[in-house]
Amino acid sequence: MRRPGAAGTLVVGTGGLARKVARAMADAGAAACVAGGLGSREEADAVFAAAAGGDLRRVVHAYVEPGSLEPRPTLGYDDESWDLHCESSIRSLLFCLQAAHAHLPAGGGRIVVVCPTPAPVQAAGRAALAAAASAQRVLAVSAARRWDGRHGRRIAVTAVTVDPAVFAGTVDPPGDLVAALATGGTGLPAGATVSVPPVGAP
Repeated sequence: MRRPGAAGTLVVGTGGLARKVARAMADAGAAACVAGGLGSREEADAVFAAAAGGDLRRVVHAYVEPGSLEPRPTLGYDDESWDLHCESSIRSLLFCLQAAHAHLPAGGGRIVVVCPTPAPVQAAGRAALAAAASAQRVLAVSAARRWDGRHGRRIAVTAVTVDPAVFAGTVDPPGDLVAALATGGTGLPAGATVSVPPVGAP
């Protein structure tokens, strides 16, 4: 995990997409702090507290446990491997959302949740990734509805679904997506799910 510093945007993730977003921000002269998956609420609070010193207003969560990207027979999971390949990705987003609610400014902020798109993860051998991706989308939609300002807290939340290969770094994400994420999701519709087709798709 890179040490958080003064930043307006926190990028949570360790894969190819998170690295490209952080690089695009650096190239544009914008500060960002980058964290890996968040394993506990305490870790999330510590990361957010450090980032908040830089007037944190935007969060991009683009993390799934790397092992979940590799096909694995559904019957091959036990408690420990399922927890690692599925539940850890869900927990990372849950703790990220909880910490964001506590640390983003009262006047509002923005969270973009990037998760694998449904179709490819439903293929054989992708049970853990499919379950994690579905849960991440549900968490994002729930937060978007709850924090839309009608309940006293306004945080814009957008879910973005991308090809799982983007997380693995074997496929480059579309340039316009990287640009949007590098600004913390500015321009993406709040409270919506945006599906990004694979590069080269018709």
